[in-house]
Amino acid sequence: MIVWQDHGPISIATINRPERRNALNEALCGDLVDGLASRGGSRCVILTGEGTAFCAGADLVTRFDGEGVRDTFRPAFTALLDAMGMFPGVIIAAINGPALGAGTQLAVGCDLRVAGPDVVMGIPAVNIGLMLDPSNVERLVATIGMASAKELLLTGERIDPETAKSIGLVHRLADDPVAAALAWAENISTKAPLSVAGHKQLVHLAAGIRPLATGEDPATIAEDYVDAAFTSDDVAEGLAAFAEKRRPTFTGR
Repeated sequence: MIVWQDHGPISIATINRPERRNALNEALCGDLVDGLASRGGSRCVILTGEGTAFCAGADLVTRFDGEGVRDTFRPAFTALLDAMGMFPGVIIAAINGPALGAGTQLAVGCDLRVAGPDVVMGIPAVNIGLMLDPSNVERLVATIGMASAKELLLTGERIDPETAKSIGLVHRLADDPVAAALAWAENISTKAPLSVAGHKQLVHLAAGIRPLATGEDPATIAEDYVDAAFTSDDVAEGLAAFAEKRRPTFTGR
């Protein structure tokens, strides 16, 4: 199950399946999608795992054949990552322990990542003959580049948090990743929500990651985000606060 804690503009989602080291199945993917859909007003979501693991990957114990993984888990997991990409707020992975396979991909699906000292990351699909969804490879390459993506995917090797940071797989290291993510979220939640959401999507567009369910030209989509920010109440508040030398109070309108 997913345990949600809502603290004003910040929500914490904890994958609570420690007996399986927080391995994902279709139900958990659906729960996360539903939880995000009901928290569109949250400015930041922190994603972490219960116990000593962030996410051990897909729950392959209940999927003994490749077709089961391909036809059931893969679409549910891809739908989750797509929902995370379109979520208007910032999703921060507080990686508290091993994040392997789908666990590493889940972290990549987050906007920002903080890793603790006991983190191990990797995508060992080649060790058991599985394949990632093409869209998930696209996200990985956009995040860490082709060279590092090839190293992870072609070798199946595991890497430590320092190596993960050096290749851009995580942004920051912290002894307490949840506390560090919360401090980061508290700062981000004071920023203009439309500007944050727009920049998130512009980065995705620049990286070649397209929004879902739209046939619009990417340039048109980008301009829509720009227009929404520049015509908002928040930009008027931000400019007034700048002129008056005070902190702005943003409403997301």
